[in-house]
Amino acid sequence: MKNFLDHFWHEFGGKLFATIVASHEKGLTVTDQLRTIARQCYAWTLPYGLSFAEDEDVKAGRIVSEPTAAAA
Repeated sequence: MKNFLDHFWHEFGGKLFATIVASHEKGLTVTDQLRTIARQCYAWTLPYGLSFAEDEDVKAGRIVSEPTAAAA
């Protein structure tokens, strides 16, 4: 991944990114790392992200939590 970003960072420069993470524990660390990577490539990141966890927010392929459904 580092090699890819070293050579292709200019492809991300000036673009806007929003993070969407699926994780067992809501993926807050992953969201932070994705924002850091985007900023290091001179991209813009939204201060908000969407994160959801299986069995809490999604069951049998359907969104069951109201906050996640409202965000999606």
